Amino acid sequence: MPEPTSSLKQEFPKSLEETSKSVPKEIELSKGYKWHQIIRDTIGYLFFNMASLCTDPPCKLHEKVTFLNLSLKADPKNLNLSEELKKLAKRAYLVGQISLLAPISVFTGSVGMVFRLLGYFTQSSEFNYKRGIAKEKTFPTDDKASVFFLNTCFIGGGYPLTHGGVLPWSARVNQVADNILKQNSDIVCLSEVYDFKAAKTLYNKLKNQYSHFYLNVGPHHFAAKSGLFVASKYKIQNPHFIDFHDTLDHNKGSCRRGGFAFEAIDKENKAIARVYSAHLEYSENDSKPSAQEVKARKEEIDLIIKDIKSSKVFNAPTILTGDLNFSEKEYDKTELIRYFQKTTVSTNGTWRSDKFIKKLWNEKPNDKTDKEEAFDLDHTFILKKSPKDSAVQPNYVVETKIIPSFDEKAEILSALSDHHAMETTITLTS
Repeated sequence: MPEPTSSLKQEFPKSLEETSKSVPKEIELSKGYKWHQIIRDTIGYLFFNMASLCTDPPCKLHEKVTFLNLSLKADPKNLNLSEELKKLAKRAYLVGQISLLAPISVFTGSVGMVFRLLGYFTQSSEFNYKRGIAKEKTFPTDDKASVFFLNTCFIGGGYPLTHGGVLPWSARVNQVADNILKQNSDIVCLSEVYDFKAAKTLYNKLKNQYSHFYLNVGPHHFAAKSGLFVASKYKIQNPHFIDFHDTLDHNKGSCRRGGFAFEAIDKENKAIARVYSAHLEYSENDSKPSAQEVKARKEEIDLIIKDIKSSKVFNAPTILTGDLNFSEKEYDKTELIRYFQKTTVSTNGTWRSDKFIKKLWNEKPNDKTDKEEAFDLDHTFILKKSPKDSAVQPNYVVETKIIPSFDEKAEILSALSDHHAMETTITLTS
Protein backbone atom coordinates (compact mmCIF):
# COMPACT_ATOMS: atom_id res chain seq x y z
CA MET A 1 0.00 0.00 0.00
CA PRO A 2 1.48 3.38 -0.93
CA GLU A 3 2.51 5.84 1.74
CA PRO A 4 1.24 9.30 0.72
CA THR A 5 3.29 12.23 1.92
CA SER A 6 2.71 15.93 2.20
CA SER A 7 5.43 18.57 2.22
CA LEU A 8 5.35 22.18 3.29
CA LYS A 9 8.43 24.16 2.32
CA GLN A 10 8.93 27.66 3.65
CA GLU A 11 11.68 29.77 5.18
CA PHE A 12 13.12 28.46 8.40
CA PRO A 13 15.89 29.29 10.89
CA LYS A 14 19.26 27.83 9.99
CA SER A 15 19.31 25.21 12.71
CA LEU A 16 17.41 23.81 15.61
CA GLU A 17 20.04 25.35 17.82
CA GLU A 18 19.07 28.83 16.59
CA THR A 19 15.42 28.01 17.24
CA SER A 20 16.15 26.85 20.77
CA LYS A 21 18.22 29.95 21.50
CA SER A 22 15.39 32.20 20.40
CA VAL A 23 13.08 30.84 23.10
CA PRO A 24 12.74 33.28 26.03
CA LYS A 25 15.32 32.73 28.75
CA GLU A 26 12.74 32.75 31.50
CA ILE A 27 11.49 29.32 30.39
CA GLU A 28 13.08 26.77 32.64
CA LEU A 29 12.72 23.04 32.96
CA SER A 30 9.89 22.14 35.26
CA LYS A 31 11.34 21.35 38.62
CA GLY A 32 11.59 17.70 39.62
CA TYR A 33 9.01 15.94 41.69
CA LYS A 34 9.07 16.57 45.40
CA TRP A 35 9.44 13.57 47.63
CA HIS A 36 5.74 13.42 48.54
CA GLN A 37 4.80 13.49 44.83
CA ILE A 38 7.16 10.60 44.12
CA ILE A 39 5.60 8.60 46.95
CA ARG A 40 2.04 9.42 45.87
CA ASP A 41 2.71 8.56 42.22
CA THR A 42 4.45 5.31 43.14
CA ILE A 43 1.57 4.24 45.37
CA GLY A 44 -0.97 5.45 42.79
CA TYR A 45 0.76 3.38 40.09
CA LEU A 46 0.60 0.32 42.34
CA PHE A 47 -3.12 0.90 42.98
CA PHE A 48 -3.84 1.21 39.25
CA ASN A 49 -1.75 -1.89 38.63
CA MET A 50 -3.76 -3.82 41.22
CA ALA A 51 -6.97 -2.50 39.65
CA SER A 52 -5.79 -3.80 36.28
CA LEU A 53 -5.02 -7.23 37.71
CA CYS A 54 -8.41 -7.42 39.43
CA THR A 55 -10.35 -6.32 36.36
CA ASP A 56 -8.46 -8.73 34.09
CA PRO A 57 -10.96 -11.61 34.72
CA PRO A 58 -14.00 -9.43 33.78
CA CYS A 59 -12.14 -8.26 30.67
CA LYS A 60 -11.29 -11.85 29.76
CA LEU A 61 -14.90 -12.81 30.39
CA HIS A 62 -16.14 -10.12 28.02
CA GLU A 63 -13.53 -11.18 25.47
CA LYS A 64 -14.61 -14.85 25.58
CA VAL A 65 -18.30 -13.94 25.36
CA THR A 66 -17.52 -11.75 22.34
CA PHE A 67 -15.58 -14.55 20.63
CA LEU A 68 -18.48 -16.93 21.30
CA ASN A 69 -20.94 -14.46 19.80
CA LEU A 70 -18.64 -14.00 16.81
CA SER A 71 -18.49 -17.77 16.35
CA LEU A 72 -22.29 -17.94 16.35
CA LYS A 73 -22.78 -14.90 14.10
CA ALA A 74 -20.08 -15.63 11.55
CA ASP A 75 -21.11 -19.28 11.26
CA PRO A 76 -19.43 -20.83 8.18
CA LYS A 77 -21.58 -23.16 6.08
CA ASN A 78 -20.85 -26.38 4.17
CA LEU A 79 -18.26 -27.68 6.63
CA ASN A 80 -17.14 -31.29 6.57
CA LEU A 81 -17.51 -33.47 9.66
CA SER A 82 -13.99 -32.77 10.96
CA GLU A 83 -14.39 -29.01 10.63
CA GLU A 84 -17.84 -29.13 12.23
CA LEU A 85 -16.46 -31.02 15.24
CA LYS A 86 -13.62 -28.50 15.61
CA LYS A 87 -16.14 -25.65 15.56
CA LEU A 88 -18.28 -27.30 18.24
CA ALA A 89 -15.23 -28.10 20.37
CA LYS A 90 -14.10 -24.46 20.18
CA ARG A 91 -17.51 -23.24 21.28
CA ALA A 92 -17.60 -25.75 24.13
CA TYR A 93 -14.16 -24.56 25.25
CA LEU A 94 -15.33 -20.94 25.23
CA VAL A 95 -18.45 -21.86 27.23
CA GLY A 96 -16.23 -23.63 29.78
CA GLN A 97 -13.97 -20.58 30.13
CA ILE A 98 -16.98 -18.30 30.51
CA SER A 99 -18.41 -20.56 33.25
CA LEU A 100 -15.16 -20.33 35.21
CA LEU A 101 -14.58 -16.60 34.72
CA ALA A 102 -18.12 -15.40 35.49
CA PRO A 103 -18.18 -16.05 39.28
CA ILE A 104 -14.56 -14.90 39.69
CA SER A 105 -15.27 -11.66 37.83
CA VAL A 106 -18.07 -10.64 40.18
CA PHE A 107 -15.63 -10.49 43.10
CA THR A 108 -12.42 -9.30 41.41
CA GLY A 109 -14.23 -6.65 39.37
CA SER A 110 -15.64 -5.05 42.51
CA VAL A 111 -12.25 -5.09 44.22
CA GLY A 112 -10.65 -3.62 41.09
CA MET A 113 -13.04 -0.68 41.17
CA VAL A 114 -11.95 0.09 44.73
CA PHE A 115 -8.27 -0.01 43.74
CA ARG A 116 -8.94 2.27 40.76
CA LEU A 117 -10.68 4.76 43.04
CA LEU A 118 -7.71 4.70 45.43
CA GLY A 119 -5.30 5.18 42.53
CA TYR A 120 -7.29 8.11 41.18
CA PHE A 121 -7.16 9.98 44.49
CA THR A 122 -3.53 9.02 45.22
CA GLN A 123 -1.88 9.93 41.90
CA SER A 124 -0.51 13.48 42.23
CA SER A 125 -1.25 14.70 38.69
CA GLU A 126 -3.20 13.96 35.52
CA PHE A 127 -0.65 11.39 34.34
CA ASN A 128 1.87 8.85 35.56
CA TYR A 129 5.47 9.48 34.53
CA LYS A 130 7.99 6.65 34.06
CA ARG A 131 11.65 6.91 33.10
CA GLY A 132 12.87 4.69 30.30
CA ILE A 133 16.25 2.96 30.19
CA ALA A 134 17.45 4.68 26.99
CA LYS A 135 19.76 7.66 27.18
CA GLU A 136 18.12 10.98 26.25
CA LYS A 137 18.57 12.27 22.73
CA THR A 138 20.44 15.51 23.33
CA PHE A 139 20.32 17.28 19.98
CA PRO A 140 19.15 16.35 16.46
CA THR A 141 22.39 16.30 14.49
CA ASP A 142 20.53 16.00 11.17
CA ASP A 143 18.29 19.03 11.84
CA LYS A 144 15.24 16.77 11.90
CA ALA A 145 12.66 15.88 14.53
CA SER A 146 9.89 13.30 14.05
CA VAL A 147 6.54 12.56 15.70
CA PHE A 148 4.64 9.26 15.33
CA PHE A 149 0.90 8.90 15.97
CA LEU A 150 -1.44 5.89 16.03
CA ASN A 151 -4.92 5.23 17.35
CA THR A 152 -4.25 1.74 18.73
CA CYS A 153 -7.77 0.51 19.58
CA PHE A 154 -6.28 -0.98 22.77
CA ILE A 155 -9.65 -1.24 24.51
CA GLY A 156 -10.22 -3.85 27.21
CA GLY A 157 -12.26 -7.02 26.78
CA GLY A 158 -13.81 -7.87 23.42
CA TYR A 159 -14.55 -4.27 22.47
CA PRO A 160 -11.84 -4.14 19.76
CA LEU A 161 -13.81 -6.84 17.92
CA THR A 162 -17.13 -4.99 18.16
CA HIS A 163 -15.90 -1.39 17.86
CA GLY A 164 -12.88 -1.71 15.56
CA GLY A 165 -13.11 -5.05 13.82
CA VAL A 166 -9.66 -5.98 15.17
CA LEU A 167 -8.37 -8.59 17.61
CA PRO A 168 -8.04 -7.78 21.36
CA TRP A 169 -5.04 -5.62 22.23
CA SER A 170 -3.04 -8.51 23.71
CA ALA A 171 -2.94 -10.21 20.27
CA ARG A 172 -1.62 -7.04 18.57
CA VAL A 173 0.51 -5.15 21.08
CA ASN A 174 3.83 -6.83 20.21
CA GLN A 175 3.41 -6.08 16.49
CA VAL A 176 2.39 -2.48 17.22
CA ALA A 177 5.45 -2.02 19.45
CA ASP A 178 7.71 -3.58 16.80
CA ASN A 179 6.28 -1.18 14.22
CA ILE A 180 6.99 1.79 16.51
CA LEU A 181 10.56 0.60 17.09
CA LYS A 182 11.03 0.11 13.35
CA GLN A 183 9.92 3.70 12.61
CA ASN A 184 12.30 4.96 15.33
CA SER A 185 10.54 8.33 15.62
CA ASP A 186 11.74 10.83 18.22
CA ILE A 187 8.32 11.19 19.87
CA VAL A 188 5.48 8.64 19.95
CA CYS A 189 1.88 9.72 20.61
CA LEU A 190 -0.80 7.03 20.91
CA SER A 191 -4.52 7.14 21.60
CA GLU A 192 -7.07 4.58 22.84
CA VAL A 193 -4.54 2.88 25.13
CA TYR A 194 -7.39 2.39 27.60
CA ASP A 195 -6.17 -0.81 29.22
CA PHE A 196 -3.58 -0.10 31.94
CA LYS A 197 -1.91 -3.45 31.27
CA ALA A 198 -1.55 -2.47 27.59
CA ALA A 199 0.24 0.75 28.62
CA LYS A 200 2.58 -1.27 30.86
CA THR A 201 3.31 -3.69 28.03
CA LEU A 202 4.12 -0.84 25.64
CA TYR A 203 6.41 0.74 28.24
CA ASN A 204 8.31 -2.53 28.71
CA LYS A 205 8.67 -3.03 24.95
CA LEU A 206 9.81 0.55 24.24
CA LYS A 207 11.82 1.52 27.33
CA ASN A 208 15.19 0.50 25.83
CA GLN A 209 14.72 2.95 22.93
CA TYR A 210 12.82 5.81 24.64
CA SER A 211 13.75 7.88 27.69
CA HIS A 212 10.50 9.40 28.98
CA PHE A 213 6.98 7.95 29.23
CA TYR A 214 3.59 9.35 30.19
CA LEU A 215 0.96 6.74 31.03
CA ASN A 216 -2.50 6.79 32.54
CA VAL A 217 -3.10 10.29 31.19
CA GLY A 218 -6.39 11.84 32.31
CA PRO A 219 -7.42 9.09 34.78
CA HIS A 220 -11.03 8.50 35.77
CA HIS A 221 -12.17 7.33 39.19
CA PHE A 222 -14.39 4.55 37.77
CA ALA A 223 -14.69 4.83 33.99
CA ALA A 224 -12.18 4.96 31.11
CA LYS A 225 -9.25 7.38 31.11
CA SER A 226 -8.33 9.49 28.08
CA GLY A 227 -6.32 6.64 26.54
CA LEU A 228 -3.42 8.93 25.58
CA PHE A 229 0.16 7.61 25.82
CA VAL A 230 3.44 9.40 25.06
CA ALA A 231 7.03 8.17 24.72
CA SER A 232 9.92 10.53 23.96
CA LYS A 233 13.63 10.35 23.29
CA TYR A 234 13.88 14.01 24.31
CA LYS A 235 13.46 15.45 27.75
CA ILE A 236 9.94 16.81 28.30
CA GLN A 237 8.91 20.05 29.94
CA ASN A 238 5.50 21.38 30.98
CA PRO A 239 3.45 18.20 30.37
CA HIS A 240 -0.25 18.72 31.08
CA PHE A 241 -3.67 17.31 30.26
CA ILE A 242 -6.38 19.37 28.55
CA ASP A 243 -9.72 18.02 29.74
CA PHE A 244 -12.54 17.86 27.17
CA HIS A 245 -15.11 16.51 29.63
CA ASP A 246 -17.45 19.50 29.51
CA THR A 247 -17.57 19.42 25.70
CA LEU A 248 -18.50 15.76 25.24
CA ASP A 249 -21.68 14.67 23.51
CA HIS A 250 -21.14 10.90 23.87
CA ASN A 251 -20.07 8.82 26.90
CA LYS A 252 -19.78 11.89 29.11
CA GLY A 253 -20.05 9.83 32.27
CA SER A 254 -17.94 6.89 31.17
CA CYS A 255 -14.70 8.35 29.79
CA ARG A 256 -12.33 11.32 29.89
CA ARG A 257 -11.47 12.51 26.42
CA GLY A 258 -8.79 15.17 26.08
CA GLY A 259 -5.42 16.34 24.80
CA PHE A 260 -1.89 16.04 26.15
CA ALA A 261 0.47 18.98 25.61
CA PHE A 262 4.21 19.21 26.23
CA GLU A 263 7.48 20.68 24.98
CA ALA A 264 10.39 18.55 23.81
CA ILE A 265 13.59 20.23 24.98
CA ASP A 266 17.31 20.01 24.24
CA LYS A 267 20.21 19.55 26.67
CA GLU A 268 20.07 23.25 27.54
CA ASN A 269 16.38 22.93 28.45
CA LYS A 270 15.31 25.00 25.44
CA ALA A 271 12.25 23.99 23.43
CA ILE A 272 12.78 22.05 20.20
CA ALA A 273 9.06 21.55 19.51
CA ARG A 274 5.70 21.90 21.22
CA VAL A 275 3.37 18.93 20.71
CA TYR A 276 -0.36 18.51 21.19
CA SER A 277 -1.63 14.93 21.03
CA ALA A 278 -5.44 14.93 21.02
CA HIS A 279 -8.47 12.67 20.63
CA LEU A 280 -11.55 14.71 19.77
CA GLU A 281 -15.23 13.77 20.07
CA TYR A 282 -16.34 11.09 17.61
CA SER A 283 -19.42 10.94 15.38
CA GLU A 284 -21.96 8.15 15.40
CA ASN A 285 -22.22 8.60 11.63
CA ASP A 286 -19.10 10.09 10.06
CA SER A 287 -20.97 10.70 6.82
CA LYS A 288 -23.49 12.90 8.62
CA PRO A 289 -22.12 14.26 11.92
CA SER A 290 -24.73 15.83 14.17
CA ALA A 291 -24.68 19.52 15.02
CA GLN A 292 -23.84 18.65 18.63
CA GLU A 293 -20.88 16.47 17.60
CA VAL A 294 -19.50 19.24 15.38
CA LYS A 295 -20.02 21.75 18.19
CA ALA A 296 -18.15 19.51 20.66
CA ARG A 297 -15.12 19.22 18.37
CA LYS A 298 -15.10 22.97 17.75
CA GLU A 299 -15.09 23.63 21.50
CA GLU A 300 -12.26 21.12 21.97
CA ILE A 301 -10.19 22.83 19.27
CA ASP A 302 -10.87 26.16 21.01
CA LEU A 303 -9.48 24.67 24.26
CA ILE A 304 -6.29 23.66 22.45
CA ILE A 305 -5.91 27.11 20.89
CA LYS A 306 -6.52 28.69 24.30
CA ASP A 307 -3.70 26.56 25.70
CA ILE A 308 -1.38 27.64 22.88
CA LYS A 309 -2.15 31.28 23.71
CA SER A 310 -1.04 30.70 27.29
CA SER A 311 2.27 29.10 26.24
CA LYS A 312 5.59 30.91 26.63
CA VAL A 313 7.10 29.01 23.70
CA PHE A 314 6.72 31.06 20.52
CA ASN A 315 9.58 30.27 18.18
CA ALA A 316 9.65 26.48 18.18
CA PRO A 317 7.40 24.48 15.83
CA THR A 318 3.98 23.61 17.30
CA ILE A 319 2.39 20.37 16.15
CA LEU A 320 -1.17 19.13 16.66
CA THR A 321 -1.60 15.43 15.91
CA GLY A 322 -4.20 12.80 16.66
CA ASP A 323 -7.50 11.16 15.89
CA LEU A 324 -9.41 14.40 15.43
CA ASN A 325 -12.54 12.70 14.06
CA PHE A 326 -13.43 15.26 11.42
CA SER A 327 -13.29 15.45 7.63
CA GLU A 328 -11.86 18.15 5.38
CA LYS A 329 -15.21 19.94 5.14
CA GLU A 330 -15.47 20.33 8.90
CA TYR A 331 -11.85 21.44 9.26
CA ASP A 332 -12.53 24.34 6.91
CA LYS A 333 -15.10 25.69 9.38
CA THR A 334 -12.91 25.63 12.50
CA GLU A 335 -10.29 27.98 13.93
CA LEU A 336 -7.65 25.47 12.82
CA ILE A 337 -7.73 26.81 9.28
CA ARG A 338 -6.90 30.26 10.64
CA TYR A 339 -3.84 29.26 12.65
CA PHE A 340 -2.68 25.85 11.38
CA GLN A 341 -1.50 24.29 8.13
CA LYS A 342 -2.65 20.72 7.49
CA THR A 343 0.21 18.37 6.59
CA THR A 344 -1.56 15.02 6.20
CA VAL A 345 -2.53 13.66 2.80
CA SER A 346 -4.32 10.31 2.56
CA THR A 347 -6.12 9.37 -0.62
CA ASN A 348 -7.46 6.14 0.90
CA GLY A 349 -8.48 7.51 4.31
CA THR A 350 -6.84 6.82 7.67
CA TRP A 351 -9.76 4.95 9.27
CA ARG A 352 -11.26 1.63 8.24
CA SER A 353 -15.01 2.18 7.96
CA ASP A 354 -17.74 0.26 9.80
CA LYS A 355 -18.43 -1.90 6.76
CA PHE A 356 -15.48 -4.09 7.80
CA ILE A 357 -17.03 -4.63 11.23
CA LYS A 358 -20.30 -5.58 9.52
CA LYS A 359 -18.43 -8.01 7.30
CA LEU A 360 -16.59 -9.55 10.27
CA TRP A 361 -19.86 -10.11 12.12
CA ASN A 362 -21.62 -11.41 9.02
CA GLU A 363 -24.15 -8.58 9.14
CA LYS A 364 -25.81 -6.96 6.18
CA PRO A 365 -24.69 -3.40 5.41
CA ASN A 366 -27.24 -0.74 6.33
CA ASP A 367 -27.85 2.64 4.73
CA LYS A 368 -25.05 4.13 6.83
CA THR A 369 -22.33 1.63 5.88
CA ASP A 370 -23.47 1.46 2.25
CA LYS A 371 -22.75 5.16 1.84
CA GLU A 372 -19.53 5.17 3.85
CA GLU A 373 -16.26 5.80 2.15
CA ALA A 374 -12.75 5.85 3.56
CA PHE A 375 -12.53 8.68 6.06
CA ASP A 376 -9.48 10.80 6.76
CA LEU A 377 -10.04 11.15 10.51
CA ASP A 378 -6.42 11.29 11.70
CA HIS A 379 -4.58 14.53 11.06
CA THR A 380 -1.34 16.37 11.74
CA PHE A 381 -1.17 20.18 11.68
CA ILE A 382 1.68 22.66 12.05
CA LEU A 383 1.11 26.11 13.55
CA LYS A 384 1.49 28.85 10.92
CA LYS A 385 0.23 31.90 12.86
CA SER A 386 0.31 32.60 16.59
CA PRO A 387 -3.22 32.74 18.05
CA LYS A 388 -1.82 35.02 20.75
CA ASP A 389 -0.58 37.92 18.64
CA SER A 390 -1.31 36.75 15.05
CA ALA A 391 2.41 36.93 14.25
CA VAL A 392 3.45 34.62 11.42
CA GLN A 393 5.45 31.71 12.78
CA PRO A 394 8.85 30.61 11.47
CA ASN A 395 8.20 28.13 8.68
CA TYR A 396 9.48 24.62 8.21
CA VAL A 397 9.76 21.80 5.73
CA VAL A 398 7.21 19.32 7.04
CA GLU A 399 6.55 15.86 5.68
CA THR A 400 3.81 13.57 6.94
CA LYS A 401 3.59 10.00 5.70
CA ILE A 402 0.87 7.44 6.30
CA ILE A 403 2.10 4.15 7.76
CA PRO A 404 -0.40 1.36 6.95
CA SER A 405 -1.91 -0.58 9.85
CA PHE A 406 -4.33 -2.62 7.75
CA ASP A 407 -4.87 -3.81 4.20
CA GLU A 408 -8.47 -3.65 3.02
CA LYS A 409 -7.88 -6.66 0.75
CA ALA A 410 -6.34 -8.83 3.46
CA GLU A 411 -7.96 -10.88 6.23
CA ILE A 412 -9.96 -8.50 8.44
CA LEU A 413 -8.44 -9.72 11.72
CA SER A 414 -4.88 -9.35 10.42
CA ALA A 415 -5.01 -5.59 11.01
CA LEU A 416 -2.78 -3.93 13.63
CA SER A 417 -5.48 -1.31 14.23
CA ASP A 418 -8.56 0.17 12.60
CA HIS A 419 -6.57 3.37 11.93
CA HIS A 420 -3.40 3.95 9.92
CA ALA A 421 -0.42 5.49 11.70
CA MET A 422 1.20 8.81 10.77
CA GLU A 423 4.79 10.01 11.06
CA THR A 424 5.57 13.71 10.74
CA THR A 425 9.15 14.86 10.14
CA ILE A 426 10.16 18.49 10.62
CA THR A 427 13.29 19.44 8.70
CA LEU A 428 15.12 22.70 9.18
CA THR A 429 16.55 24.32 6.06
CA SER A 430 19.51 26.63 5.62
